[in-house]
Amino acid sequence: MRKKIRKRLVMLIGILVFLCFFYLFKEKIKDLILPNNGDIIISDDKKNITQIELVGGRDKIPYFLKNGTWYCKKNNQTFKANEENVKKIISAFLSLKKDEIVSNNAKKHANFEVNSQKVSIVNDGKTFSVYVGKNVGYDKNYLRLNEENDVFIGGGFYGVFSDADCRDLKVNLIKNENDITEISLDHNSKKLSLKKQGERWVLNNKEIKKERIDFFINELATLKGNDVFTSNPELGNLEKSLVINLKIKNQNKTLGFYRKDNYNYYLKISESDLVYQISSTYVESLKKEEGNFVD
Repeated sequence: MRKKIRKRLVMLIGILVFLCFFYLFKEKIKDLILPNNGDIIISDDKKNITQIELVGGRDKIPYFLKNGTWYCKKNNQTFKANEENVKKIISAFLSLKKDEIVSNNAKKHANFEVNSQKVSIVNDGKTFSVYVGKNVGYDKNYLRLNEENDVFIGGGFYGVFSDADCRDLKVNLIKNENDITEISLDHNSKKLSLKKQGERWVLNNKEIKKERIDFFINELATLKGNDVFTSNPELGNLEKSLVINLKIKNQNKTLGFYRKDNYNYYLKISESDLVYQISSTYVESLKKEEGNFVD
């Protein structure tokens, strides 16, 4: 009887020792079974990255670097690219590590969804691709590099396929707000002429409140469209509801806002071939009257 109890105690102690050993060295054991590579995979010289491509299902979004500026193609037309998207993708590649490999079984790629959506870059003439799979936690995904079998967990690619438009939809009217010396508005037969005199702005010999003019100029500086066109929509038959003239460093820039429908306006800028589509909410807020500046 005592021998049986002693034998069971020895077995129990052995099991406990094994479990403790496994717990303490589980990461090393996993590395032996699924070897990983914690080194950064891509060169950290972002100047050598010249192309990016997102592939999701039937959709392809190519980006390319030209004369120091990133562009993207959409609907067979070329646009200046959304810099935030480009920076996010490049940063994700530059920090890419195979830190936590969860599988090296090619038959399980579909389970992790690392078999269709992919992001590719060309760096130093070499193409690197990352398949982006299911979300893991708050800001990570299952990833797969090139045509390797290893599936690993990594950050930086979360939401890359659901991010905003690849195009730069910022109107980019103003580089330096201090360079503006005159602003004129014309809408509904009402005309306003705002002039900068030294450090203050005046309208009809009345001083404009600083916070009012600062807010208005910021509205213009941050104006952003929800669509942009390289070939002009037909503007001739549309109502021009608002005209804003800016004098910037002795150069004039004219903004014409054409009502498209109840929801949007078209914006045509004198020095640009692009036509932006702007939400009516933003345009209506630009239709200022004298009281908006001096009362």
